[in-house]
Amino acid sequence: MQPGQSANDASTRSTALPPAIWAPAIWAIVPLKGLERAKQRLASVLSAEERRSLMLAMARDVLTALARSTRLAGTLIVYFAIINVVKIAPLTALGLFTPDVLWTSLLLTPVAIAATLFGVWIVRRMSTEAFFRLTYWLLFAVGLKLAYDGLRGLLA
Repeated sequence: MQPGQSANDASTRSTALPPAIWAPAIWAIVPLKGLERAKQRLASVLSAEERRSLMLAMARDVLTALARSTRLAGTLIVYFAIINVVKIAPLTALGLFTPDVLWTSLLLTPVAIAATLFGVWIVRRMSTEAFFRLTYWLLFAVGLKLAYDGLRGLLA
């Protein structure tokens, strides 16, 4: 960099390939409320259904814009994280949150991290259309497997 030249000048920016998957990444964090509490300040002018529709449309717009970004490594929707924390007490009370479950979750954490890094690697090398096509087919296959398991359980 030359004296008097800004670090943000286009001439100093690297044109190299995207950073490796372990490089610092930018994540978007999107906080969402439950639909039953969406846009309460508009209750005097919009019905509950209209507020829900507005919130879903706004969330869709934000997530669509984020999906089009080429600089984001991922999007974290905080709503699900909050729901999972809230579920700990009821699951424990029902005897479903046991040391065995916690131990299994702990053992699978590296697998989840590796799968996330693999997903980032795939997304950086695949077109959006191909990525969604692959995702839909995988979801379809998982749905078939779940339906098969459910029907087999019902008929057993």
